[in-house]
Amino acid sequence: MERDFHKIKKSFISLLGERWVSDKSRDITFYNRDLWPREVISSKFGVFRHKPDLILWPKDEKEIAEIVRIANENRLNIIPFGAGSGVCGATVPTSSVQNIIVDIKRMNRILNVDYQSLILDVEAGAIGFPLETQLNNKGFTLGHFPSSIYCSSVGGWLAARSAGQESSKYGKIEDMVVSLRAVTGNGEIIDTSDIISSDIGQDLNQLFIGSEGTLGIIYSACLNISYLPKFKTYSSYLFKNIGHGLNAIREMMQNDVGGTVIRLYDELDSFIALGHKKEKEKKENILKKYFEDLNGDFSDIFLKRILSFPQILNSLSNLITQGCLMIILHSGNENDYVKYCQITSQKIAEKYGGRDMGEEPAKRWEKNRYSISYKQPRIFYAGGFVDTMEIATTWDRIEELYYEVKKVIQDKAFLMAHFSHAYQDGCSIYFTFASRAENYNDAVKRYDAVWKNALDTVIKMGATVSHHHGIGISKAEHLRKQIGEQTQLFRILKKTFDPNNIMNRGKFFSEQ
Repeated sequence: MERDFHKIKKSFISLLGERWVSDKSRDITFYNRDLWPREVISSKFGVFRHKPDLILWPKDEKEIAEIVRIANENRLNIIPFGAGSGVCGATVPTSSVQNIIVDIKRMNRILNVDYQSLILDVEAGAIGFPLETQLNNKGFTLGHFPSSIYCSSVGGWLAARSAGQESSKYGKIEDMVVSLRAVTGNGEIIDTSDIISSDIGQDLNQLFIGSEGTLGIIYSACLNISYLPKFKTYSSYLFKNIGHGLNAIREMMQNDVGGTVIRLYDELDSFIALGHKKEKEKKENILKKYFEDLNGDFSDIFLKRILSFPQILNSLSNLITQGCLMIILHSGNENDYVKYCQITSQKIAEKYGGRDMGEEPAKRWEKNRYSISYKQPRIFYAGGFVDTMEIATTWDRIEELYYEVKKVIQDKAFLMAHFSHAYQDGCSIYFTFASRAENYNDAVKRYDAVWKNALDTVIKMGATVSHHHGIGISKAEHLRKQIGEQTQLFRILKKTFDPNNIMNRGKFFSEQ
């Protein structure tokens, strides 16, 4: 087998050039995972269970098609890799056959911009922030702002059905897609622009969006863009409790004045966001020594001492009476309309007891909108772990879902949450949880228990296990429980587009 694989490697070198093929130890180790915290825990403890066999960097779809042909001939497993910012293990090599990482970042060009039709044609390897900057320089925006915008790719967004922070205005990534070009697992190059979807009653783009590389490799996409907004307003309100704030968001969204960004923080997250400057009650002084550095950073003392006893910290958080903070950003190119939305949303906020907190909290959020993810490594360095969980449901269930999930996590991890990605029919809850353990086995056991308890509850409540992070390995079992016999539909698609099961084996419902 080693001799056979050596021949396979030589065939890839002949195709791509020696520079773009690697089985060097440093590359194999780097590509052994994405940013799924469970695998970050493993790496921290020196456990590397899923190293790939080869890394490839193709430059265009013809090379991708040839890679697929070679993989079919030799029954290899291809794992498409964007920028590696995923947090669910979708790029983790788990197949028993040889695993080939196909990194698409060389394919990062803007192919065309139709400024009349407002359509951007871009290769899948383009990284978010440089792409957005180029559009901004011309007076346009894609409107897609994930917190990973500095280190995530267009292909990754499409593969995982990504949502940006301004999805309430612009929609999620699947709402922006006009057409795609992709190389399927059987080597066929598909261009969905050749098919007028409305004529056949289906949107073929959606077969590949969210498929996480299990059907093929997305090469490029035509996406809707918008004019860069000229006017923007900032508002913040403090509500007595979560219920009042959620009612306000629902009414704002259903009256089309919900804003470009609208976020509601639970009591603990609000306490941190506001820097606990407004609270005067003596009983909350207990918390100050624990949260002194939490507003913007995690202190080592907090991490090492407090994360070991999450139930105590969660109990202390119940003492907070400051309320729940909402921030709203409105933007657009008609100043009168932007002002109208701000004024109308203010009236709705006041209707539910919202106290005007001015512009500053919303402006501070915007200034630091991408920073939180880059502070999480300190938790791992201090012996803990941190993860985020984005679930979603309709307005009639959202508050109960929050409390039910919180109930089953709070004895195992320190927990806080905010509500974002709001729409007319519902919104997402974005939980952040952190804990620690003394050794690898205990850390993984605690981590798995948090996720299992939470997602069991999500399914019981009739909510969805993912809003925008995707499925990967992390949520595959619970997705299967959530959709039941509909898994057969995926198997039919898999057999059609990837008959030899060479595309990201073991993900979703495909065989290892």
